Parts: sequence; structure tokens; C-alpha cells
Amino acid sequence: KDVLFQRMLAICKQEKIALIHCNGLCEVEIARAVARVYPVKIVTTLHTDNLYESPVLKGLDGVLGVGSKAYESLVKANQKVRLGIKNIGWVPPFYDEKRFLDAKITQTRQQFFYRNFGVHVSSYPIITMIANFYPSFKRHDTLVYAAEELKRKFKCPIQLVFAGIGPKMNSIQQL
Repeated sequence: KDVLFQRMLAICKQEKIALIHCNGLCEVEIARAVARVYPVKIVTTLHTDNLYESPVLKGLDGVLGVGSKAYESLVKANQKVRLGIKNIGWVPPFYDEKRFLDAKITQTRQQFFYRNFGVHVSSYPIITMIANFYPSFKRHDTLVYAAEELKRKFKCPIQLVFAGIGPKMNSIQQL
């Protein structure tokens, strides 16, 4: 944590950053530490609804939910638990969900993966991770080990599909 704090503080000072956006709650405490010694505002985005009353949100400059329902829940939690969040907003969808709901399926899953990616898949369940493959807390390797255990220990036939790029891509492919 101390290394991340030092690096975050150095970047904020060097680049004259006025706002830190945390992609979840795990970075908020470190951002708060930076804010105690450098004038910066803190905003976070919540991706799950079980954190709306978290004390970690107390006094933040902003919290974004991922949809209008998340926004409504955050507003209620802010009042109920008196979190003192200064600004609450939500990220509108950047896609037309009607297009996906009304889609006409013209090919099987197997055809889709083969035609688009040259990958043969069977009818087994597919576990997918879409992410940038940089050293991070996402623990791509943990997913691979968990899948291996499902196959070995529980005889559960599954397939993993990773979508992304980054410096860890080769090591993930090797796993």
C-alpha cells in the first residue's frame, strides 16, 4: 500500500491531477491518504449493489453507479446511512440493449467462435474474462487455477475464454 500511495502521490503532483477515479472501493483508502497531503477529489464507481452502504464511501466527492437503479439505491443509502457523499451519478448504457434483446441468432456458439476467432469450442460451459492483461488485482491466474480445479477435482468440463491485451497475455496463455 505504501508503494502505491507514494506512486499515486507522485503522479498527482507531477501531472497536477485534481481528481482520482477509483474503479471500485479497494483504491479509495489510498486515494484518501493522497488527499490528506495533496488537494485532490475522489470519485469511485460501484459495479455491484451490495456496497451501497459501505462506510468506505463516507464523504467521497462522488460515487457513480452503473445504471439508473444503482443511482436510486446510492441516493437512498447516502441518506439512510448518512454517508455524506457530495455527488452521486450513474453511467448510462453506451449500447442499445434493444438491439441485443431482439437479436436473431443465426449461428451456433461453436460456429460463432470458429468463424470469428478460429477457436473450436464444445457445448461445455464457457467462463469468460474480459480485461486488460496488466499486473493488477484482477488475478487472472486465479481464474485459471480455479478452472483447473473444477476440471480436476469436480470433473466439470469447462472452457475459459479471455479477451484482452497487455503484458501479461503471454503468461496467461502459458497457464
